[in-house]
Order: sequence, then structure tokens, then C-alpha cells
Amino acid sequence: MQKPLKDFAQSLKDVLQDIPANYPISPIFKSIADEETIRSGVLAFKDFLCQFFDYVIAVASLHDKPKLNANRVWGGINFTMDYPFLRDMAMTLMNIGLHGEPNNNNDALIINGSELLSVSKKTRVSKVTVYLRHLSECGIEIFGIDLDTEKPNLTYTNILEITYPDNPVMLIGLKAMANAQLEANKKRFKPGAAACITLMDTIFLRCDHKALCGEVAEHISLIKDISKPFPVGTRELVLSLHLRLIDAGFICDTFTGRNSSIGTYFLYNYKRKPKSVSHASWIIGITPNSCGIKIDAKNASEYPEVIEKFPQDLLKVIKIGSGCIHTPTIHPLNNTGYKFIIDGAEYLKCSVFVCSNNNFWVPLTDLTNEKTYAIKGWVEKELSY
Repeated sequence: MQKPLKDFAQSLKDVLQDIPANYPISPIFKSIADEETIRSGVLAFKDFLCQFFDYVIAVASLHDKPKLNANRVWGGINFTMDYPFLRDMAMTLMNIGLHGEPNNNNDALIINGSELLSVSKKTRVSKVTVYLRHLSECGIEIFGIDLDTEKPNLTYTNILEITYPDNPVMLIGLKAMANAQLEANKKRFKPGAAACITLMDTIFLRCDHKALCGEVAEHISLIKDISKPFPVGTRELVLSLHLRLIDAGFICDTFTGRNSSIGTYFLYNYKRKPKSVSHASWIIGITPNSCGIKIDAKNASEYPEVIEKFPQDLLKVIKIGSGCIHTPTIHPLNNTGYKFIIDGAEYLKCSVFVCSNNNFWVPLTDLTNEKTYAIKGWVEKELSY
């Protein structure tokens, strides 16, 4: 179920990173400013993001457009479709960081107005100025265009000066984190791909300073970081399932979605690195809205007596294929998925491999002790084959 905008923004605020006072800066970012200034700027940018998310939470009721029938595979989120206000406002902010150049005093970013129009092909010119108005409510000042006029136009605006009087060094942190996200995207997508400049949840909106060090996030620390908004029971279960799969000989890689997706997926294959989502046998997914595991229960038909003892709400998820977008139980004749039996009744799994109902997608939220015990036992049973 889709979270309201205010809750989604709060989730993003909750996963902002703890930033140490000192850490190395990769040479690729040193053209922005000296290392000490970058570190000070990143700390200031994190503080700004707290203010940014607080503002979104405060005005969320005016901009929330929940999709009551949203049914995303693996609990995924389409940032553009589900939360367009927050997504485009954040994208405008990131574009300022990407295209803005520091002035001689490092207390302002200078940017050509037309460069802000590359936020997204789906975002109209008039919308960009609306998001600039909202950013001005967060303490950012924009000179070179009159945002108080009814229809300010960026198309013919040559130069904009962006300042942040509360703490000017924040602009250096903004530029550093925007470029850190861009460099990470370049490693995943082809040059010129839209995702290079539109994907921003993995680093930019978390203010993940580790990307400035040129380091790849270690899986355990990443799981701990991005699962912070969830209850302790969920966080502990996610980590224990990850460690159990690694102990069983699975190799893990991460996938963070494409274009408008938001969230991190941990992909597992036995003794070989998964090339993509479609090649992963097990998946743990963590998004700001949900957390779950795709269990590769290919031997489920061998132990129906174990599954039949699961809590009823977990059994319901297994039977209906939570998140399935192909409704195999409604149109079984058009689906070639495999069958399994629970309590004497036959059920059909989806034939589309990348669907959450191809195997078993199990939410790891709203846990009880009984459900946690059942999920751990199920994983152990399947790994025993």
C-alpha cells in the first residue's frame, strides 16, 4: 500500500547518513573545492535536507496524490508517478548542484537558466519555476528571475545566482553530492542515458558521504543504513536472512532500480554473481515504503505440511501472490506458471519470472514472533534441499 507523501518524506529523512568529521575525498571531486570545504559543505547539505524534508512534510497535504490501486512488484516505488511533487522538487535541487558553478568566494552557484530545464522531459518549464519557489521557502535564494510574477519564464533567462544565506558552504556540499550521484550512475548506465541524471535516491537524497571516497558500500552497513525507518524486528530479520544466505554460499549484488524507481534490492545467486534481477534466485528488497524477501521456494511442493502451519496472514500472502500484476488466480488459463498445494487446494504461481508471484514475495513488516519464526524456518527448510 502506498504511503502518504508526508510519511514517505519522513522515511527519506530517517535514512540520512551519519557523517564523520573526517574522511578521504576522491580526486575526481577535488575540482569542486578543497577537501575541508567539501566536508563542511556535505555536513551543511545534510542539515539542509532535514529542512527540505520537513518542508515537504508540512505542505504534503496540498500535493499528495495517492494511487489507491498502486500494486508495485516487490514493493517498489515509481518516484515520478507516486510522489511527483517531491521527486521533481528534489530533481530541481540536484540539477542546481550538477550545473551550478561556484563563484570566486564559494558562497553562490552560478547557473544558466536553460540548464534547469533538463530536470525531466516530463516537467514543464512553468513547473520548474514552481519548484524554485518551493526551494526558496527552504532558505535558498534565487537571483536573476522574478519568482513573484505570475508566470516567470526560464527559457530566456541567461544567468541565475543561487545562494543560501543561512550557511553558504551548503552549496558546495550540494554540488559535491549531486556529482557523487552522477558518477555512481555513470557506472551503471550507458553514457547519455536518462537515468544518469534522474536517479538520485541511492546517494543524493541520503547524503551518502561514502560515495565521495570512491568506496562501494559494504552490504551489511548498507542494509543497516537503509532499514533504519523500520521496526527493530524487521531490521534484525533482514540482516539475519542476508547473513544466512551468504553463509549458505550465495553471492550478493545490489540493484537500485532504473529511471523513476526508488529503493535498493539485494540480489542473490548460489556461488555466482547475479547479472540482473531476472538472474537472481533470491531477492531482499528495501524501499522507503516496504521491505520484503523473494523466497526461491522451488521445493515447496516437497514440504506442504510445513507451509500449512504458517500463520494465516502469511498463508494468505503465499496463496494470492502479494504484488503479482498478472493475476494468475483470475486468469489461470492464460498463465503457464507452476502449481502448488496448500490444505488440499491447488494454487498457481505466476509464469513471469520478474513478477513477485513467480516465487514467493513475503513482506518483512508487521511482524509477530510467530511470523518471524515461520519465515526463518521456511528459509532454513528450502536451503536444506
